[in-house]
Amino acid sequence: MRWYVVVVVAATVLAGVYFAVAEVADPASLVPGTSASARVFGAYTTVRAVVLLAPLVWFLVLRRWAALRLMLLLNGVVQLLDTVPGLVFLHAPQVVGPAVFAVALLVAARLLGRDDLASVPR
Repeated sequence: MRWYVVVVVAATVLAGVYFAVAEVADPASLVPGTSASARVFGAYTTVRAVVLLAPLVWFLVLRRWAALRLMLLLNGVVQLLDTVPGLVFLHAPQVVGPAVFAVALLVAARLLGRDDLASVPR
């Protein structure tokens, strides 16, 4: 089951980095509005990506399972909450994408919480 956790972390980080780079390179492509507002939004989401994604990789590399589980839970909740704007504005990609990642992250956290994985020595 550890492979699933690794795949989920990798997919989450790759998707997050993709959107962070896209929001910096061409923020107006992802966010409607003025170019100034898109740049500000892009900067905020880039910082958010660093804060949420870097610990996933760090704790995975260090095999800090309890900390990784907490970060998986946090990222899963954030993704779940990210579906709300998609629901409010009736934009399917903003619902489906975060919902899929939320489920994957929360399942990974659950699997990591099982005794056989959480007790693996660092």
